[in-house]
Amino acid sequence: MVGLLIVFRERLDWTFPPIDRKKVLAVLVAWLVLGGLALIAMLSLKSQPHATLGTAFTLPDGTKMILLEPESWIGKEFPLIARFAEPEGSEVLLEGMWQLLLVQPDCSDCHQMMAELEVQKPERVAIVVIPSGSGRKVLQTSFPSFILHGGNDWFVETPVVIELSDGICIEIRDRIP
Repeated sequence: MVGLLIVFRERLDWTFPPIDRKKVLAVLVAWLVLGGLALIAMLSLKSQPHATLGTAFTLPDGTKMILLEPESWIGKEFPLIARFAEPEGSEVLLEGMWQLLLVQPDCSDCHQMMAELEVQKPERVAIVVIPSGSGRKVLQTSFPSFILHGGNDWFVETPVVIELSDGICIEIRDRIP
């Protein structure tokens, strides 16, 4: 708008000394180029689909590794439900209080904690299995269990307990009380 006013100032009957039209045109072109570059930069920013989970890395072989950061989930919706390989039945986690135990098949502490839970039989506990490349199976459990899909390599220090209230993470612990 300012550029147009300067270019057409004679029609507006301004009494300022004449301005070099080439300089004005150069400034307008520079602003348009900078604005265009800024627009291209903003549009080229890719959304980060794993930003709510933690930090995503691409390994040299092209596989994606996601470092889960459960501490950053507190006060937010539990982000792993959408990543379950078989989400059937996971809607129950969105209602009431739940304690989710994240385990890995190669984790001896996870196996020990699951064995203790089988003896204690606490209510509203579910198991979330983080797949392992070794192919080891997690102990059979009587608790509802879900496994993350294998499209990514997942990494988190296990075992970790995530307390949910109506699908919102409210606390992260290392044990189920």
